[in-house]
Amino acid sequence: MNITIPHIWLKDFLETKVAPHEIARDLSLYGPTVESLVEIDKNYVYQIEITPNRTDLMSIEGVARESAAILNREKNQARFVPLEILDKVKQSKTDLPLIIECEDRTLMPQMMAIVLDNIQILNSPKDLKIRLELTGNRALANVVDISNFVRISLGHPLHIFDYDAVKGNLLRTRESREGEVIETLDGTTRQIPSGSIIIEDSERIIDLCGIMGGKNSEVTETTKRVVVFVPIYEASRIRKTFRALNHATDSALIYEKGIDPTLTKRAFMETLNLLEKLAGGKVASKEFSWFIVPEKPTSIKLSQIQLESVLNEKISKAKVIHYLESLGMKVMENQDGYLVTPPSNRIGDIKIPEDLIEEIARLHGLMNLRVTMPGGRIPEEVTSSQFQFERIIENHLATFGLTECYSESATSLANCSSLSLADKDLVHIDNPLIADRSVMRPNLLCNLLPAVSNNLSRFETVAIFEKERIFKAVGDDLPMEINSLTCVLSAPETDQLFYTLRGIGEMLLDALQIEKFSITKSQTTKPYLMKNKACDLLDLTGQILLRVGQLKPSVAEKFGIHVPTVILEGEVDLLVSAASKLRKLPLTLNHPGVVEDLSFIVPFQTQVGDMKEQAKTELQTICELSEIKIADLYDTVDLRSKNQKGVTMTVLYQGKDKTPNPELVAKAREAVIEKIQNTFQAQIRSN
Repeated sequence: MNITIPHIWLKDFLETKVAPHEIARDLSLYGPTVESLVEIDKNYVYQIEITPNRTDLMSIEGVARESAAILNREKNQARFVPLEILDKVKQSKTDLPLIIECEDRTLMPQMMAIVLDNIQILNSPKDLKIRLELTGNRALANVVDISNFVRISLGHPLHIFDYDAVKGNLLRTRESREGEVIETLDGTTRQIPSGSIIIEDSERIIDLCGIMGGKNSEVTETTKRVVVFVPIYEASRIRKTFRALNHATDSALIYEKGIDPTLTKRAFMETLNLLEKLAGGKVASKEFSWFIVPEKPTSIKLSQIQLESVLNEKISKAKVIHYLESLGMKVMENQDGYLVTPPSNRIGDIKIPEDLIEEIARLHGLMNLRVTMPGGRIPEEVTSSQFQFERIIENHLATFGLTECYSESATSLANCSSLSLADKDLVHIDNPLIADRSVMRPNLLCNLLPAVSNNLSRFETVAIFEKERIFKAVGDDLPMEINSLTCVLSAPETDQLFYTLRGIGEMLLDALQIEKFSITKSQTTKPYLMKNKACDLLDLTGQILLRVGQLKPSVAEKFGIHVPTVILEGEVDLLVSAASKLRKLPLTLNHPGVVEDLSFIVPFQTQVGDMKEQAKTELQTICELSEIKIADLYDTVDLRSKNQKGVTMTVLYQGKDKTPNPELVAKAREAVIEKIQNTFQAQIRSN
């Protein structure tokens, strides 16, 4: 989160003669990063980045306190001047009725409220308007400007209601219910997320707590009486609400990170003080309040030995104490080191000795610490087998000319519909940044096919792949994330495209040394693939490792693709688990083998993987080092009418000591043919 700090406003809390450019430099070196320092109408304005752990810096006062500690590192150059705030509310001569209720105090664990009468709506003084406008807040009128002024000054949001617009004089805090709406101050009607914190009067909802007030209770030009309401809300609820609405206000960003409880009374009293001075307000009711039991600060032990060991630097005890005390910490020196108690605004940030060491290091200056090169032996690189196998997949596909793509993890509902994907499997995004990215991708094709369409306007052939996670809905549970692989090949050639990509898939399994796999016609094709142009590459258990299929022309047309397109899909984790964990080196022989193809006609239900294994076992009883690969799987209208299919196997006849002679090859061939014919009712194809 960034905070905008005008220099003139910073000077209200910081007495110093140090120039703005030097303050910006020192803050960046020893504290929060000053991203820019600009001059606007002769006023310097700092843009400061605040890290999530430093909620104490989300105000002018907080940055001034930090600046004083940094500027006083070596010598006194600044003095922090906190706001002087009254301790007690003035007694009221009247007692206007007000009822404050809270359904569950965990929603609002701390609160202060009071009614003010005699309010005059006027323009704010010039110096207040200048300060607000330099921070990017539009000055409206004194009462509204005061609420913004206190929030920016002290870092505690608050709300001011028009008392006469609150029906029944009731402010009831509760959880929102399904279907409730509110028109907020910006004129927008918002559907309130269920479980949000809201405030209602006796008739309607008047505040979306921590986000924005309701239009129906806003302070207007006719307002005469107001309710000053300074609460602390449950941080997680505010975070969920503004994220569900995709509407993060400055107040919401402060509430979601938590507020120092000691600030509530200070913000309350400063608001009353300013309303009295600038709007003529008079206290007109009793004070309403309840408070959190304050968290007792825990003292932290820090030894001098530990400090010097971590920083590799000797820092005097006097300096250590000075650094910590300048940050508002109480320090007691003991024999071993220090006993340190953090202030209330740093309880959530300073918890362990290492936190204290970090504070000391930055105020001492990280650039001032000694630099020592690490010693000892360089550790050996540890690589995971998962990473190694994934790299094999990437390199193999790149070798065959496919280009790796990276797409967004979200996609459009239209892309999912074009692929006929079931809505029950989709993971919808509640508040997408843009409508075209409203669903987490259920497969990689949703974003790859638009990429193919774009590239076909420049190239005749497109060959791409992506290896990334996809998301599947699992009821009310978190989505299932699947590490997926998808290849897309698009080109004018119709006949060989499918077989080219299938061959790439087979070679991929070979590269992973998955030796025992079969190829079968796909029985359960995806809705976007042609039924007669799809096959599965299976392991021995029947698990689908890869699926290759041709995209339906009707689906391709929806993505603006007008040429044949084939798809290869698989799960990376399944491929890796099936891959051989022991890498085998190819056997180097001094004599060649004999290669030939054998084609068979077999019943359609025949498992090609079984054919390959039976043939290989029979073959290796005659030629020990022989191998068999499935070269082709085909069917024709005639074969389909007979419930048959064609299988072509490439056979390598390889002897151990020499090239097999023709007699040995003939013997092995006959043995393989006989085995296949007898086992699978196959017919040898002679042409």
